[in-house]
Parts: sequence; structure tokens; C-alpha cells
Amino acid sequence: MNIITRVFLYIARCKGKTLTLFLLLLSISTFLLCSFSMLGTSDKIFQGMRESVGAAFYTRQKETFSRNENDELVKDEANQVINEQQIKKIEEKGDILYYNAENYGYGKSERIKFVPGSGHSEENDMGQITGLHYSKLYSKFIEEDYELEEGRHINNTDQNKIMISKELAETNKLKVGDTIKLDAAKLGEIDGQLVNTIDTKQQVEVEIVGIFKHQSVSSVDSPTAGKHENQIFADHNVLVELKEAKQGEYQGEIGFYVKDPKDLASITKDVQSIESIDWDKYFVHTNDFKYQQIKDGLSSITELVNILLIVITIVMLGILMLLLSLRIHSRIHEIGILLSIGITKTEIIIQIILEVLIIAVTAFIASLFLSIGISELIQTNVFKDFELLLMNTALNEDQVSIADSVWMGLDISALKVLQLYAIQSIVTVVAIVVVSGQILKMKPKEILSKLS
Repeated sequence: MNIITRVFLYIARCKGKTLTLFLLLLSISTFLLCSFSMLGTSDKIFQGMRESVGAAFYTRQKETFSRNENDELVKDEANQVINEQQIKKIEEKGDILYYNAENYGYGKSERIKFVPGSGHSEENDMGQITGLHYSKLYSKFIEEDYELEEGRHINNTDQNKIMISKELAETNKLKVGDTIKLDAAKLGEIDGQLVNTIDTKQQVEVEIVGIFKHQSVSSVDSPTAGKHENQIFADHNVLVELKEAKQGEYQGEIGFYVKDPKDLASITKDVQSIESIDWDKYFVHTNDFKYQQIKDGLSSITELVNILLIVITIVMLGILMLLLSLRIHSRIHEIGILLSIGITKTEIIIQIILEVLIIAVTAFIASLFLSIGISELIQTNVFKDFELLLMNTALNEDQVSIADSVWMGLDISALKVLQLYAIQSIVTVVAIVVVSGQILKMKPKEILSKLS
């Protein structure tokens, strides 16, 4: 009788033992598949959570001062710019979703009467214009000091669109959808008086797309252009048309928003290695406050899950080895007879290994289908709320992607499945060899005498 025949005859004869081993291997395989699949899904969830809270680094020119002809200490005008080519080099340093650059200028209009500030006059009746790609990412809006009241925010596809304050809209009877003409202006000081120092008339027609309200209270010393009520947000083209900025060049703060906050430090370090930018003249600061708040919690959860997985896996494999040991010891009489009729020890070990591996392969296949069903159940009842939460926070109303859509389906790669099955098979074979070896070291007469 050949070895294959003996293998299948034993499996068919010992149905109870076969079923017990099958159920144990099925349980172990299903547990490992579901656990590693859940780990993969939790990693995606945690990545989605990191991306949803966001993180950014900012570049801003350092302020320099010099003395004028009256020996007065005055702030120098910004003379450093970062252009689009340099921004592309920065974006190449890491996974940066988008950037928000700012330029600053002033504007006045025959259609607008600005809220008077300190030293107000017709000459300084103007407001400050902040040109940017995304008004929602302006610091005051992020801090919720400013809040959109009507309309929408400025975004990077806009051309000649502005946002004004609620006070400015009410004072001048303006509303969302109105168009006005803005004139170029520049705030300066002559003989102690704040005046408009631009002689040439540059004009641009703009549309009001949003109205915001603010909580900040302007200082009593704030000039008209410095009051929160007179703040105007615009797309970059507005300042370009007014000749107060150049296309694709930015003198104000630039925020770069990274996809994954955990990469923020390394990306920021790499960016500062770009030689075409004189970093000695810039402040670079980061903002990952929200990520730091959840970082420790995410790490603790991951560590706890990993520890539980390791402990339970060790226990289950220990039970498997114990069962195999009992299974082999119960066959001492059979092994003794096989040895006595000339069957070699190697053939006996191979027979036992083949018996277990046939049962294991059957259990592996069954566990694959069982784990799919359990995974779908877990997805529906455990992870669905996380999926909806992340999808709701992934995109804001202005089409600024805070995080890519994260697919929450429980999954595990084919390679990982094969690795798990291979590890179980190796542990099983090693256990069989170790336990069998202790018995097969004895001679057939010793085995049979022990049995008697």
C-alpha cells in the first residue's frame, strides 16, 4: 500500500479527529485573515483621519527695517518673491495637495464708502486687498474669527471676484452678485498724514461673490485701510490688473498643504534644501496642531490591536501544536507496526505531514470564503460610520480637497493571504517533525513494549 493511499484511508477512517483538526485550522486561518484585513482597513482609516485634519507649512518674508531721511526707523517694503517655478520645485519635494499664496495691496472705489478709521480723510478712504487662491484657508477663517455670512469663498479658478465684510456691504447697500469698479491705491504718509500715493489710475471691474462677518474689534488707532470692516479678499488677478502684483509672483505668506501630516517634518526639511530660494530671508513654520491631538490616540490603538493579535495568535498556534502532539501520540501503536513491517521513519513523517496538510488546505480554502463574509459584516456594522465621517470631511464646499476619498472596504492582498497560509503550514510541519521525532527515535520493539 503506497503512502498516498494510507493518507486518504486514515483521513476517511478517523472522521472525528479530522473534523477537530479542520475546525481548529479553519478558526486560526479565519481569525488571522480577518485580523490582518482589519489592520489594513484601520491603517486606511487612520490615514484618512490624518488627511482630514490636515497639516501645512508656511513661508513668510522676514521683516527688515531701515532709517529714512529723517532718521526714523521704518519697515522696508517686501522685496523677495517666490514664483511659480520655485513653487513647482517645492511641490516636487513631497506629496503636497495644493498651496495658498497671498499678495497684498490697496483699493478704493467710487461705489464704496469705507468705514472711517483713525485720521480718516478722502485721501485715505481705501481698504486693504488680500489676493489669494483660497479665502477659506486664510488664517482668520481657519481660526473662525472670520466667518462666511453669504455667498461663497474665493477659489483658485476665480477671475476678478472679491469678498467684502458685512459692515461694508450694509453701509454701501451691496450684495452678492453686484459688480463694482476698484481703483488702485497705496497707503503712504506725507507730512504726517496718511494719503494715497498712487497717481496713475488703474481700474478693474470685480464681482462680489461673498460677504463675511468678523468677531475681531479694530483698534481705535487703526487707520481706515487697517480696519477689519474694510478688508477685501480677492483672487490674484485683481491685484495683477491693478498693477499691485505680478502674475505668478508672491510676496506674502504661502501655505503648502501636505497630504499626510506625518510627512510634514521631512517635507519641510527637504523644501529648505532648495538653493534657488534664499531661506535666510524667510520664516518657515508648520501647523499640525490637530494631528498632534489625535496622534497619540491613533498610535495607542494600533499598538493595542497589534499586541492583542500577537497574543491571540500565539495562544491559537499553541493549541494547534498541542492538538498535533496528542494526535501523533495517539498513533504510537500504528507507528510501531509500520516500523516493524519495514516502513521507514521518513515515510511515516511524510504521511503524517500530508494528512495534516490536506486537511489544512481544505481549511484554508474554507477560511477564505468565511473571512469574506465576516469582513463584510464587520465593515457594515463597525467601519461604516468611520467611512461616512471621512467622506463628509474629505471635501469642503469650495472644492478644496482636504483628503482623497478613502475606500473603507476590508481587504487583504493575495500575497499576504499566501504568506499567512505558508506560516501556518510551516508551523504545522515543524510541530509534526518535533513531536514525531521524539517517538521515532525509539525502536519498534520499544514503542510496542511502551504501549503494552
